[in-house]
Amino acid sequence: MNTPALKHFIYGRKSTEDEDRQILSIDAQLSELRTIAAHEGRVIASTLTESKSAKESGRLVFNDMLRRIEKGEANAILTWKLDRLARNFEDGGRIIGLLHVA
Repeated sequence: MNTPALKHFIYGRKSTEDEDRQILSIDAQLSELRTIAAHEGRVIASTLTESKSAKESGRLVFNDMLRRIEKGEANAILTWKLDRLARNFEDGGRIIGLLHVA
């Protein structure tokens, strides 16, 4: 079976609500992710960032990223930590719906 090459979106997010609890800034996340991508030879389609909580759905950049994945611009997401993607059921369900098992 011929598996298509992965083409990634790098996605960095920082919540705007509780600045004291933030572990890693967006710039630090992106630096780490770019290092990983370069080291592993990953193809990066675009780098996306957002400063908004993921506790509730409705993030504009996140929603646009998923639409772009559905259109085929990329087929993978590289993020610093899984909770950068979803912390609510609706967004989590959308991510799960995009997963493909080969």
